[in-house]
Amino acid sequence: MILFISSVATLYFFANNLYIFFGVCLSLQLFYVSLKVRQRWFLGVVFVIVIIVYLLYFFILKSKFNLDYEFHQTNFQVVKTSQNYVIGEYNFNKFYIPMMDHKYIVGQTLRIDGVVQELKPTNNSYDFDFNKYLQNQNVFKAIKIKNIVSIEDNNLKYLINKFIYNNIHNELILKLVFQKNTELHEAKGELQKMSLAYLLNFSGINMYVFSFVINRIFFKFKINPQFKIPIHLCLILYLWMIDFPLVTTRIIFGYIILNLFVITKISPHKTARNVLTLLSLVLVQPNFFSSNALPFLVVVMLFLNPIQNHIGWRKTIIQIIKPLLIFIPIQIFMDWRWNFTAPIQTIIIQPVISFLYLFSFLFWWIPNIEVVFTFLTNSFNSLVELLSKINLIWNFGQPPFLMLVAYYLAFYLWSKHMKMKTCWFIWIVVTLLFLFWTKIFLSNETLTMLNIGNGSSFVYINKWKNLVLIFDAGTGPGFNKSSMSDYLMKIGINHVDIAFISHNHDDHYNSLEAIQSNLNVHEVIKNNTEQNYIEIKGVKIWLWHLNKMEDENDNSLVILVKAIEKNFLFVGDLTKKGEGEMLKNPTFTYLIQNTFIDLFQLGHHGSKTSSSEEFLLLVNPRMTWISAGLKNNHHFPDQVTIDKLNEFKLPYKITGKNNNWTFNLSKDTFYNWQ
Repeated sequence: MILFISSVATLYFFANNLYIFFGVCLSLQLFYVSLKVRQRWFLGVVFVIVIIVYLLYFFILKSKFNLDYEFHQTNFQVVKTSQNYVIGEYNFNKFYIPMMDHKYIVGQTLRIDGVVQELKPTNNSYDFDFNKYLQNQNVFKAIKIKNIVSIEDNNLKYLINKFIYNNIHNELILKLVFQKNTELHEAKGELQKMSLAYLLNFSGINMYVFSFVINRIFFKFKINPQFKIPIHLCLILYLWMIDFPLVTTRIIFGYIILNLFVITKISPHKTARNVLTLLSLVLVQPNFFSSNALPFLVVVMLFLNPIQNHIGWRKTIIQIIKPLLIFIPIQIFMDWRWNFTAPIQTIIIQPVISFLYLFSFLFWWIPNIEVVFTFLTNSFNSLVELLSKINLIWNFGQPPFLMLVAYYLAFYLWSKHMKMKTCWFIWIVVTLLFLFWTKIFLSNETLTMLNIGNGSSFVYINKWKNLVLIFDAGTGPGFNKSSMSDYLMKIGINHVDIAFISHNHDDHYNSLEAIQSNLNVHEVIKNNTEQNYIEIKGVKIWLWHLNKMEDENDNSLVILVKAIEKNFLFVGDLTKKGEGEMLKNPTFTYLIQNTFIDLFQLGHHGSKTSSSEEFLLLVNPRMTWISAGLKNNHHFPDQVTIDKLNEFKLPYKITGKNNNWTFNLSKDTFYNWQ
């Protein structure tokens, strides 16, 4: 016990992330409890290994390179490549190196002149957290390149990857055998839409087939189990070659650990084997306990048991349904959505992928077999495309983490006491709360301006009327084009009644495709519409647009919205010239003069070419919103415009660096959030 307490204290002292601390504590405690008394010497060994790894990681391997530290003619080894970046390693420290359309290979040596920089922060809480993705791979700093030269090197990893790069071009082989970051463009895109992209990972089923074949050979020829050790070494060499991808590493480590227990004739509890596998991952990925994979593995370890034979049809049905009840909540928490057709699609796709894995591993090396793999790739793409047409996906949003914990506690009680009505009631209530939490606690009526740089993305939501309206759907340079789609999915929105696109500039519509892919968009209205008035679910909308103006900004759709008690005015990128034309429109001037504008979207991101004095005085808004990046080439909003707003005492809010702004119409309040 003293060893346990001192080990946990040591880990806490050296851990730079509370997730690591809690993950290690939980795993070590489970491991300790699960072992028999005579086997607890393993615990001390595991503690020592984990502590040594952390000491090495935080003191020796993870050297601190201060910001603005300069590298001069320094050799880095490429450890990961992607289309837009590489990850280079120097003295066991990994760095993110952005570069477009490069042809560098894993294992290659690069001689770099550059400066250490911080990783760019994620813009919004609903955006993909690329920083966290890098940190899970032990990448904490970036390098701004001044000069880079590739150096010929004959290290083994480079030679292997060079051979693969020059001789193997089929994406199926590259993905399945060599775990390369190929897209399998058609299949992977459709699988992502179905929330089934994880099926492409090396799975336990594939390992089961491999294990079954090896065990049959050893049994038939009565080979001593100790001769499996060379096989283990080959598997570890394979993991080294593909750079220890987390999922594959976990499965192979689990197989090796199980065999080692068989060889040493030790029979620990299943939990002990699982926890030892998790802890062994620290050896290759010290930040494993803060990764997204940990919750899935812990859930499997705690709740999932092998299916038993001859237990009756009722228990058989329960054991088939149980994995769904286990994985659906955590997948909803991670992805904010669930594909109701996924179980059927998985039953069809999983055996096909398992066959492709087996076939690829056995025959990839045969000369002139490219045509067969091309046929298999095309057939697989066609199958996935066909199955994607029967998608039934629902966006639930992201409930709080505590609700996820509450669900598993309720599920545990229910699974242990199925005959008790109270446990059934608790489980059903907690499940419903988990599924509909975001809908229940979504504000009644809001208008939100998203933080998307020099772009324009506004969304109006009325929960009780089930009404969603979008006013422009674009992002500025450097921002994720799926930002609005991600935001809507995270709060549990499944449809958009109308998307208004003010004009044909990329920063006002480049997110529309992602929205249409993930939500049901009923209607899109652009600036070529002939409609001038719309009433939908009690909300009144007037539309104006100038025809065939020389500047596309002046072709912007001007939209007046009367949402029961509050009124908004959107003008897109209208310039002073366009504003002057609108001031000549009697219908527009009459409506604006007789309408109190609660919120006004300032034209063209606050450019000095927009927002004339006459137009501002006519609108005279209660609040002005400016969608513009804090640092941008156009320097929006222009100081001249800001001075004008201050002169007329018109309050304003800017998205800036990390501010999303929401107008809660029900509470009549404005607030910002990230």
